[in-house]
Amino acid sequence: MLDDLLAIIGASLGFAAGITYASAVWRGRAFPNRVTWSLWTAIPLIIFGASITKGAGLQSLFSLAAGLGPAAVVLVILMRRNESYWRISWLDVCCCILSLLALGLWIITRDGNYAIGLSLVADLSAAFPTIVKAYKEPSSESAIAFVLFMAGAIMVLLATKHWTTANTAFPLYAAILYCFLSLLIVSPRALRLSSLKTRGP
Repeated sequence: MLDDLLAIIGASLGFAAGITYASAVWRGRAFPNRVTWSLWTAIPLIIFGASITKGAGLQSLFSLAAGLGPAAVVLVILMRRNESYWRISWLDVCCCILSLLALGLWIITRDGNYAIGLSLVADLSAAFPTIVKAYKEPSSESAIAFVLFMAGAIMVLLATKHWTTANTAFPLYAAILYCFLSLLIVSPRALRLSSLKTRGP
């Protein structure tokens, strides 16, 4: 019972993270990479479908939430399309192509575990432009959203007794990715704050 509750809480935190980021975009406090968030909408939903076919159980809800949350971000992007969002670069295009190739390979293989593995490759490719952006311009991202994503993934992992590719591959990947993104965003801000305190009035 406790494991089921942890899995549900983890999925809820994953969805709340997407809503938090969407709210930051709406208020002009975060500037999403459109390639990343569009693919982050589709890829987790593919992983969700593949996990269900492999009997992942409630842990699969996290991948569902991880797709629905970014869908809210994409919706805000479409609603505020005249606003200034991060420009699409050749890096974005290349990562998008790599993601689509990975998804295409999954369609050819038609295997649940291959679907999850190749989708994770596609997801990381989709994430790379945002990783670069978070490194170069951390102020353009929302640290709170990524911390919530990470917390949700960790909760799902804690809820898992028997680890399989279907029920732990995506949460484990997500915990590592979002921890890394959070550090990229928070560390420069903390250093700047420390520098300001050192200088004094």
